[in-house]
Amino acid sequence: MNRKAKGSAEAATSIPSQSSNQTIAGMKNMQRNNTKSVPQATTVIAPKINEALFNLENPINDSKNMASILGGLLHDVFDKDHSSVTGNREFYFVSESDASNIIFAAGQLQRFIKSSLDTWNEALEHSAGAGQCA
Repeated sequence: MNRKAKGSAEAATSIPSQSSNQTIAGMKNMQRNNTKSVPQATTVIAPKINEALFNLENPINDSKNMASILGGLLHDVFDKDHSSVTGNREFYFVSESDASNIIFAAGQLQRFIKSSLDTWNEALEHSAGAGQCA
């Protein structure tokens, strides 16, 4: 059986400036910009929602990072045997410095979470208000 060797694949030969604007059967309106009929409010809502979501990035990342720090502090203090200090494996010793660091990190985490929630609620108010205008 004789087989012809296949050559290299051929690419489209027309450049974009030579492309046809003819419509293909069943593909009506594909060359038109149909977004002109969308209400003006839609173009205003999207940037506000995007801005609100962008504003959430820092408080959420701050919360995540502070939760990680707090977890590390708690692990360092409570994941070791304190019986040499307390005389009982059931009891823990927490130094004043460790307690202060844990309380500070917990307070910061609470503030970051509140900031995230406040920003989220503000975004919801903006999107609800913009939706009513449409």
